[in-house]
This record gives sequence, structure tokens and C-alpha cells, in this order.
Amino acid sequence: MSLDHTCSNPPTLSKIALYVWLLSLCLPALHYDGETYFGYETLVMGILLGWIGLVFQAYSNLTFLLAIYLTLRHKNPINLAAFTLMLGLSTFFLTTIIATGDKGVHDSEIELKIWGVGCWIGSYVLLFISTVWRFYLERNLNKV
Repeated sequence: MSLDHTCSNPPTLSKIALYVWLLSLCLPALHYDGETYFGYETLVMGILLGWIGLVFQAYSNLTFLLAIYLTLRHKNPINLAAFTLMLGLSTFFLTTIIATGDKGVHDSEIELKIWGVGCWIGSYVLLFISTVWRFYLERNLNKV
């Protein structure tokens, strides 16, 4: 059954999640070694170099974009949205990263910036709420 004619709120919420995620790329997200990095810088560094230090949180951006794509294609990726949210939330357990600089390769303490990380995690929460909402709407439509 198509959900588009019954309620447009879950797809709309998914679009809002995408816009909040795009906003997070423009905000300060991370501070270490005396420098602040914006979301887009953190995204690029994390995807390109995160595997070196076993820091996989940046890859949640890829699962987020895949889940958004599936949602806009009228699918309900509830499991993928849950995985994305859990992977994103694991960022709060990250306290140090491997950094390079004047001191050579070293462990560096990190500080998460509330606006960038808040919007980033908020977009994941919105996506998850959207998929759960859609799941219950589809389940109720199938019972009728």
C-alpha cells in the first residue's frame, strides 16, 4: 500500500532530517590540537582517514544518506535508520583520536561542539522517528 495519500508527515520529516544534516555540515563540530573543524571537514577526514584509527562514526553519514534515499523512494529503512542512530551516538564515547602535526603522530583529546554535533545527531533522531512513524502507519494500514 502506498503511504503517500494517507499521511505525508513521515516523508516530510525525512526531508527535514536531510536539511538539518546539511546544516550540521556548516557548523563547528570538533575541536582538537587547538583547531576547530566544521562538519564538512570532519566528514571528509572521517570518511577518508577514520578507518586508520578505527573511528567509524563518520561512516554513519553514508548510511544516513542511503536511508534518506530509500525513504524518498517509498521504502522504510527502519533497521538502517536504527543502525545509523546507534553508530552516530557512539561518537559520545570517543574521547581521543590519532592526530598528526608538529608533535608527529599522537593521541589527541577531542571536544565535540554542541551546535554541529547536536544538529548531526538530531538529524539521525528525526530520520529514526520518521521511519518508526512510517512503520506503525503501514502496519495499521495492513490491518485494515
